[in-house]
Amino acid sequence: MKTPLPTSSEAASASASTAAPVAVALVDAHVHLHACFDLEQALAQAARNFRRAMMGLGVSAADAVGCLMLTETARDDRFRAMSQATPATIGRWRVEPTQEPCSLTARAAGEPLIAIVAGRQVVTREDLEVLALGTTQRFDDGEPIESTLQRVREAGALAVVPWGFGKWTGRRGRIVRGLIEQAPPQGLCLGDNGGRWRWGPYPRLLRQAQDRGLTVLPGSDPLPFPRQIHRLGGYGFVLPGALDPRTPAASVRRALGHAARPLRCFGSRQGTFGFVYWQVAMQLRKRMERFSR
Repeated sequence: MKTPLPTSSEAASASASTAAPVAVALVDAHVHLHACFDLEQALAQAARNFRRAMMGLGVSAADAVGCLMLTETARDDRFRAMSQATPATIGRWRVEPTQEPCSLTARAAGEPLIAIVAGRQVVTREDLEVLALGTTQRFDDGEPIESTLQRVREAGALAVVPWGFGKWTGRRGRIVRGLIEQAPPQGLCLGDNGGRWRWGPYPRLLRQAQDRGLTVLPGSDPLPFPRQIHRLGGYGFVLPGALDPRTPAASVRRALGHAARPLRCFGSRQGTFGFVYWQVAMQLRKRMERFSR
């Protein structure tokens, strides 16, 4: 049930007056809120994973915050739906606006505070992906990767080229290598994700990016299957700086701008069975989608 309260700007001011920077923040930098995910369950699962990681770091949920950086595709816009309804109640979660148009916070008794930051996932002409983290701006699919990255930077978002199974080989691998070799350290991030095989070697291009001083941002990257909801908040990085709940997107950008590399990761990636099972399931899904067009 949505709770009628004052305007978003009034609510943001009231919320901001009681917020304070949190020293320990865990960030999942590749989050899809697929249509098959119930929002209350998604927040609960993310909180569970964040809480487990916080325990591993020796901090309590009261002294830390989890951050979900959304990477919504062209057919998804759940952040917009949530932001237009805020303040609102999603089950036992209270979702509120912040001082930024591109972020929200979610609170529930006994759970860590969760910051939700808007962002997009764009498919380029080369069939590579670009993540735009920290923006509500939409971007067209099908454009060259260079121009897509430029538009993402112009929007003030973090530009990330994420690892994908089978996507960084051959011609596309050479394109990614060229981006790494040409990009200034603050101009491009690479992305790792929780779907990568746990026992496999670290991707060569991610290592090359780190050697050049580029930041590698890990995230869960859940696939569009209901059971994948358990991965939300399950893989990411410890923010090397405080996160201000009033401005979480700006906090992440600021902390990364001064971060030492590589970042400290939390969580885990897929084991052998899970990796094979979900890769096969995803390929079958893609074929079915092509067949139904």
